Amino acid sequence: MTGGSPYHFDLHNIDYTLRATSVKKAMKGEYKLFAKGYVDLATESPAEDVSVEFERAATGERYKWQTEIRHKTYTARGIAEDMYSRLEEAQDPDDPDSQMRTVYTDNFPAERLETIVKKSLSLIGAKKATESMKQKFLQSLGTLRRKESENVRYQFIVNEHVIKPTRERHSDSVSALDLRNANTVYYTDQTRRTLNDQQMEFFDEVIEPGSGFKCVEVKNRNDFKTALNLAIADHENERRFINMLLQSQNVMHYDGWIKSTSIRFYEIEYAWKKGEHPKRGRFSPDFFIKAQNLILVIEIKGDEEVVDPAEENRKKNEYALAHFERVNARLKKSGRSDRYKFSFLTERSFNQFFQSLREGTVLDFRSELDVRLAAIN
Repeated sequence: MTGGSPYHFDLHNIDYTLRATSVKKAMKGEYKLFAKGYVDLATESPAEDVSVEFERAATGERYKWQTEIRHKTYTARGIAEDMYSRLEEAQDPDDPDSQMRTVYTDNFPAERLETIVKKSLSLIGAKKATESMKQKFLQSLGTLRRKESENVRYQFIVNEHVIKPTRERHSDSVSALDLRNANTVYYTDQTRRTLNDQQMEFFDEVIEPGSGFKCVEVKNRNDFKTALNLAIADHENERRFINMLLQSQNVMHYDGWIKSTSIRFYEIEYAWKKGEHPKRGRFSPDFFIKAQNLILVIEIKGDEEVVDPAEENRKKNEYALAHFERVNARLKKSGRSDRYKFSFLTERSFNQFFQSLREGTVLDFRSELDVRLAAIN
């Protein structure tokens, strides 16, 4: 549902078609190590602000506990030396070809590895590596003999660039059953006056204390910086994300946000394979957050995706990144300063995302799922 709000903003979209093209990649005898010159890392700060929300089973009352977690850190040189040792272990000192006995350490001395580590860290605005980053560097050495494969890709054919004002977002709805289960509705003291009589009757039932419906009143209407009269979280991870979006320490660092609808508002076309069957679909990213000239586009998923990403989500990520790359290229060409950044987020990256937003480094932010999906594309 939309209402009169000072937080409307325009989104830039592309109308395009996809054309299937066959792309065959030649097989390589040996994978080229560090072909990109860096390792793709997820953002993680040495000190991380953590906020945990608890709910009393008897009363439903929610309260928060906050603390700071400090991670162990490593220098670029120290990690480079550990990587060099791994390369030494990977070589066969008894290989008949004398050059192969030291092939990895000859190509990647510690100094070169240190340069790679420093570049990788600089891409996410870091100077030192955390434990998880260190493991990522060591894991990157496990691809020494990876093969390339054949695949089929779809080619984008751009028809036109279009503006999608958030005021044109279609109305959304939620059932009573959904509000007793997975969904949560967020509202302010101004929401009721924007509803018609039928909606008002249901709304009054929902917000009645003890009703059993999942609802959250945003006490300070100025913190509800969205172009909607109410917002609906479709599942628990979205509820936790909106809760953090509304925290006082985060509200001051963005200008407005909107929760998308599942269809019709801002759709990105993508292609994927289910088994051996090619499929095409459209998806709408969950959130758009405007922070000055940057639009943060967020798709929320469960933590299980970091371990075992679904093929469909892998392709959503690939096509969404390509989509916003085209949008940004168009904006740059036209002389506009607006830019878009797309990210897949799971709950385990929420804290780091908002910390990056507060610190002004969100443009360099990479979630664990972003990195995982990029690695298998």
